[in-house]
Amino acid sequence: MRTLVFLFICLATPAVLADSLECSRNSKSVCYVSYVRYFPNGTDPYVRAKIHDPKGATSCSYVTARLNQGTNNLLVVRAIEALLITALTSGMPIQFVRLDAHGDASDCFTNTLTLSSPGN
Repeated sequence: MRTLVFLFICLATPAVLADSLECSRNSKSVCYVSYVRYFPNGTDPYVRAKIHDPKGATSCSYVTARLNQGTNNLLVVRAIEALLITALTSGMPIQFVRLDAHGDASDCFTNTLTLSSPGN
């Protein structure tokens, strides 16, 4: 009986949001960025960039790293800013982990961003 009650509770509970890798197809980065901006914004500074996805691998239009919303360290925000600026100036593609607990379907939040050479 306890097993059935436990199973019923598990089935009735909504699925926990799981973070997901975005801008990746077959383990290759496929998104590019433009319009990288850093906003000091008082106690919760953030960096935001426009996403360009020619292969349709994500629904994200923007990627944001924001202090106090998925990122607890200003150095992480600044490091993501540096990677986004590098991607912008070099034309290198990115992939990132979307934090499903923050943002929405088109304005995605991250605390992990990967820069890779084209085709990798």
